Amino acid sequence: MPMNKKLIWVIDRHIKNTPRKGYVKDLRIKVCEMPHKIKSKVKAKDSRVYITTKSLKHMYDVRSAQEFDFIITNIETVITHPLKVYKNKEGKTGDVCFYCEFGNNAYFYILDNQPDGVYIVSAYRLSEIEEKRKNYTASYKLLWSWKVDLPSS
Repeated sequence: MPMNKKLIWVIDRHIKNTPRKGYVKDLRIKVCEMPHKIKSKVKAKDSRVYITTKSLKHMYDVRSAQEFDFIITNIETVITHPLKVYKNKEGKTGDVCFYCEFGNNAYFYILDNQPDGVYIVSAYRLSEIEEKRKNYTASYKLLWSWKVDLPSS
């Protein structure tokens, strides 16, 4: 899948080489459209998926460069083809978690439903140990999976 050129431009221009926890210009970048089947399962009002410079800056500051680059490179793939979608835990930022695996690594992308679109608020790599990943995701409610299309609740 081709990289989102605007997203890369914003990262290069407004995120990279900025002071840790420093101010960034408040922008939102459209990442992609969420597939209708997933949109209905996560009860999103809008299929447009965005990320803000604030979220990008947070991930840039707290993730390793390699992890940040991987998250950004695969952002559209995870949103359009997640392996599983979970309901996020109460009290946490974001409504849903998109889960995807790449080789031995698994990633969680946290999304928040807003009236004007769905926003990626964070993303991170889970443990490389499959047993630890299963224990971690066991406490989340599964909303949708490629393997099992769950009936509407």
